[in-house]
Amino acid sequence: MKRRILRVLALTLTVMLLLASTGLAETIKLYDKGNNVLALQTALSDLKYYTGKLDGKFGTGTLKAVKAFQKAEGLKVDGLAGKATQARLVELTGVEFEQEEVEIPDTPSKPKTLFAGDYRTMQFGTAGPRVRVLQRCLLALGFDVTVDGDFGSSTHKAVKAFQAIVGYTQDGKAGERTLTKLESYFDADGNCISGPIAGNKPATPEPDPDAPVYGIPERTLRMGDTGLDVKYVMKRLYDLKYYNKAADEKFGAGMLSAVKAFQKKNGLTQDGVVGPATIKVLFSADALSADALTPLPDPDPLKLPLKRGDKGAEVKEVQTALKNLGYAVGKVDGSYGAKTQAAVKLFQARNGMTVDGKVGQRTLDRLFSPDAVPANGKAPELPEVEVPSTDTGSGSAPEVIVPGDG
Repeated sequence: MKRRILRVLALTLTVMLLLASTGLAETIKLYDKGNNVLALQTALSDLKYYTGKLDGKFGTGTLKAVKAFQKAEGLKVDGLAGKATQARLVELTGVEFEQEEVEIPDTPSKPKTLFAGDYRTMQFGTAGPRVRVLQRCLLALGFDVTVDGDFGSSTHKAVKAFQAIVGYTQDGKAGERTLTKLESYFDADGNCISGPIAGNKPATPEPDPDAPVYGIPERTLRMGDTGLDVKYVMKRLYDLKYYNKAADEKFGAGMLSAVKAFQKKNGLTQDGVVGPATIKVLFSADALSADALTPLPDPDPLKLPLKRGDKGAEVKEVQTALKNLGYAVGKVDGSYGAKTQAAVKLFQARNGMTVDGKVGQRTLDRLFSPDAVPANGKAPELPEVEVPSTDTGSGSAPEVIVPGDG
């Protein structure tokens, strides 16, 4: 045992040393705050990708700068400052990220109770893993019950018998009071600490307590449909805490509401129809329960091109970037007026781009790139373009065609 503990400690120390040697933090993402965000902003600012305030808050401005940097460096453009993005920033700027210490518990945490605090009432028609736990407990206490995950007549009778022994109302429903009392006969590992309290000899249930207790529908289900596959869906919705009624084989209004709630939580079309897409997610391990935390949505994508008359934070960032490069934009107020348009045109001309006064993706990328030509800098040399002769003898100079940026 001591050798095993030493090996675990040695492995843990090795992992911590390897992580520390990288000098990189965990992934820095939108809405994060702190020193690592400040370091990220500082590095991006040094490279001319970020022109906002160095405030240690990962907002939309920082997000755009990260994406611009990733695109320029050939990295995955996801706006997440992970190991690869951080490593490239360290290489280019020497910035230092703080690695957050991760606490490793000595032993895996275990649920404090058999039902893990979920005391929703189980009764006729209820099915799922919680019913199996209930049945296994009753069986261990000597009650005659079948462990199949389906709250049927034998489970109902066993619950009533248990309630009679402990002096509770004999309604056959396993509510919070009955379940907590039942838990008192077991330790946290599920071992019976009292011995049998009923007349039957305790039986050992089958070794697979997590075996599926419902099938998967093979047809699309709608309100008004009936059948065993409707019950399958009800049972699954019950396990995921969207449905809290006795399961039957009728697709009614209650089930319709539960299906729509599930679809909304899991990003599906909220039509209340249990079709192939809903079935696939509903019976998968990735299905989100009703009490699961919903991830923050991605911010709205930048709507391009920005043009005269537009207003907002994006326009202000463009104005700030132009001003930092020496272009006269007037007041940096987030309003795309005549002066901002003129500054954009001059920037496009000096950077060899199509001069239209609009900030499209190519203009935006150039503006926030380290190669952007400032107002007083040297414009890039344009490739020679053969211009067909238009000499008509009038002595006028031929038109000069400037190649655009596509």
